[in-house]
Amino acid sequence: MPRRAEPGVARVADHAQGPFQPHGQMSVRQVGRVLECEACGPFNVEFMQAFNRMWLAHLGAWAGEQAVVVYTRWTHSLMATPDALAYYDKVMAGARQALPAGTVSLWCVPADVEGRAMMLPRWQAIMSAHGHPLEVVDNDAEGRARVSALLER
Repeated sequence: MPRRAEPGVARVADHAQGPFQPHGQMSVRQVGRVLECEACGPFNVEFMQAFNRMWLAHLGAWAGEQAVVVYTRWTHSLMATPDALAYYDKVMAGARQALPAGTVSLWCVPADVEGRAMMLPRWQAIMSAHGHPLEVVDNDAEGRARVSALLER
């Protein structure tokens, strides 16, 4: 059964094209200067292509010229296919120019998320290689406190 559209929520699945479905899920809701994301892997390259289209379609309205905090809560899995990670690397290479200066990504990745120990360093390396500040916390309470601190500075 298809999901009902929620006002103000963008979903990667709504930007899928082609014969193969994205594996993985992400939704984004803007709350002031925070882009609250829910991500659930594992991910394939079709997901990353739809992910890119979603951000291109919405980023201008979400951020404009103002720095934002991109707060992503991860569930289930951080796993991704090698071609998905390679595509994400390309997306992040171009994203630095598209994101307002001062934007920070904060990921909440609980210990029980599949592939955390193996995949988190890979995701972090991609973000770091392209100059994207990324912080990681273990739980939502810690994440919410960090979001508040980031917004105050």
